[in-house]
Amino acid sequence: MKKSVKPQGPRNLDKHLFEAGLQCHKRLWLDSHEPAIETPSAMRAEMSRVGDALLTLARSAFPMGVAVEAEDVEQAVERTQALIEADTPVLFGATFVSDDVEARCDILVMHKDREVDLFEVKSGTKVKH
Repeated sequence: MKKSVKPQGPRNLDKHLFEAGLQCHKRLWLDSHEPAIETPSAMRAEMSRVGDALLTLARSAFPMGVAVEAEDVEQAVERTQALIEADTPVLFGATFVSDDVEARCDILVMHKDREVDLFEVKSGTKVKH
């Protein structure tokens, strides 16, 4: 059995947690409040590397994009808010926190009418809405 650790501060609502919640609400609670420490396998590390390369490629489609770079979650949220208020059209890694849940999106596109498109970059063979 793997050791659990209590998360500090807001928990990132990542793909793993989202999928856990779709499968079982109890699993979502356990994975969120008592996550297990796991060492990534070589295959998982390679998938991560490929995912990073794919994200870089996707970002290249938005040359006006600005990356939200920050030391911690609170700074990332403040930076995101400042960039949105400055009418920055495209953000990479926009960060939001609500009810102690952190959510980041790979690409956020802000239109002139204040409508927003969020893109989550995943590998696959077709675009999913």
